[in-house]
Amino acid sequence: MDKKHNLDLMYFTNPNFCRKNNIKNPDLEIDVNEVAFYKNRIKKTINDLLDGKKINNVVDATFNNFLKKTIEYYKFIDKSDIIQKEYTDIKKNKLSPIKIKNKFTLEDTNGLVVKKKIIDPNMRTYVKIKKPRKKDVVFMPRKKNINIKIEEVQKKDAGK
Repeated sequence: MDKKHNLDLMYFTNPNFCRKNNIKNPDLEIDVNEVAFYKNRIKKTINDLLDGKKINNVVDATFNNFLKKTIEYYKFIDKSDIIQKEYTDIKKNKLSPIKIKNKFTLEDTNGLVVKKKIIDPNMRTYVKIKKPRKKDVVFMPRKKNINIKIEEVQKKDAGK
């Protein structure tokens, strides 16, 4: 297809249909051969941009967006690692497997599920005694302050 038909498909096709049928936009695909060809120049450009050198407005804005998204990603990963470290000491409860009887009877199952009525000759069976209600204590979660500016996080994955 020529470029005109690709634009028509891109703008006039339902995006859900495109995802469902794996129709890809050819403008967004990157040629692996071109990446391999320009690999060294791309690395040099990235190093220049990290050092503060300006290339052009489009490349600078795109690189700044890349940096923001990458930093957000690393912050998320670091926070999740710190939170996961807090839960390493928790033991997992191993539930006992359900014993299966040879015979399945509805009465046995109902006996497990339904609460049996206990007949009590006390006064409580005939008269309802009201108990004062306890006020429910509402547990409000606190916002956690996680310090991700420590050296351990900064040097994480730096060797790769």
